[in-house]
Amino acid sequence: MMAYLVFGSLVVYIHRSNQVRSRNAWYGLMIIVSLTELWSVSNSFQINYGFLRGIPGFFTGVLCYNLFSNTHMRVREWSPVLFSITEIVSLNLIALCIYNGEIMKP
Repeated sequence: MMAYLVFGSLVVYIHRSNQVRSRNAWYGLMIIVSLTELWSVSNSFQINYGFLRGIPGFFTGVLCYNLFSNTHMRVREWSPVLFSITEIVSLNLIALCIYNGEIMKP
């Protein structure tokens, strides 16, 4: 819920101050600020401050959506072989992460 409040407040601020063109920079700044706050509170990223962990995830999703909406028409023109290769590489990376799970937990 905190991420929605922060996002809504930021969107209102961006639109009222006519900074729509720089909205992705604002979203990136929110990610950096919340990660910095999380680190300053806990000296790690493992403490359970859900709203501080939720905000960077939420704004990363917003940036991913903006990237998708700005590029999906161009990406549709790429070769299907490239997508197959990317899928195989992604599956191998996921398998590698699962195999090395204990190392990657921290």
